Formats: sequence, C-alpha cells, structure tokens
Amino acid sequence: MKIRKFKSGDAKACSRIIYSCLDNMKMDKKFKKFLKEKDTPNGIIKTSKEADIFIYENNGKILGLGKLEDRKIGMMFIDIKNQRKGIGKAILIYLEKLAKKRGKRKVWLNSFIGATKFYKKFDYEKAGKRDRDAIKMEKLL
Repeated sequence: MKIRKFKSGDAKACSRIIYSCLDNMKMDKKFKKFLKEKDTPNGIIKTSKEADIFIYENNGKILGLGKLEDRKIGMMFIDIKNQRKGIGKAILIYLEKLAKKRGKRKVWLNSFIGATKFYKKFDYEKAGKRDRDAIKMEKLL
C-alpha cells in the first residue's frame, strides 16, 4: 500500500472510481452530470496540471484518490468495494501533512452531505451553507 503522485496512465482507473462513487450517491441529477463531465479521464489529466492529485495504490491497483490545490482538498474518492478500510483516512492525513509542509495553516474542502460525518472525525467544521449536495468544511492544521 502506498500513496503516490498521479500519472496520466492512472486517469481511466480514477475516472471509473469517481463514476462508481457518484452512481452510488443520492444527489441532484444535474450536479452529478456536471461532475461526471468534469471527471472524465481527460478532465482528470487536465486537473492534474493545475493541482496535485495523489493515488492510493495496493499491489498495483488504484483504490482511491485525493487532490490538493493550495489549501483546498478535493477529489476524495475511494473505490466502492474498499471503503471503510482506512484508505480515505490515509489520503486525507497525507494531504493535510503536505499542506502543512507547504506552510498552510488551514485547509478546506467541499464535502458531499453523506461524507460530513467522516470529515468531522478529523476535526473539520462546517464553514458555509449547503450548496446543492455539498457543504464547505475547514480545519486548522
């Protein structure tokens, strides 16, 4: 198991994970469509040029991903079959440590409504109003 930097060859596997997660979420259909259009393999490659995407990999298989862009954590998706196994925790802690190493004292993210309990376990607090199916949360490092 390791966390490593995203490579363009990872894009299809990452897109599949994101689509699978989105398909299993109850959310506004237009918002879901927007996210799917943005997170195609080519869209993920484009995003990787603007932000740092990291992959959680086990025995050569991608099981999750997360993104750090300045102080914003995003693109936190874990393979459906591998959720609740500590992968999201590992990626989140990795991204927080990286942000702190880069001199950031606060990070923030947009949490899907169903994931707010997860982030609260790591001391994230609501920092905004609900927007569609997400809410802004932040944490002091």
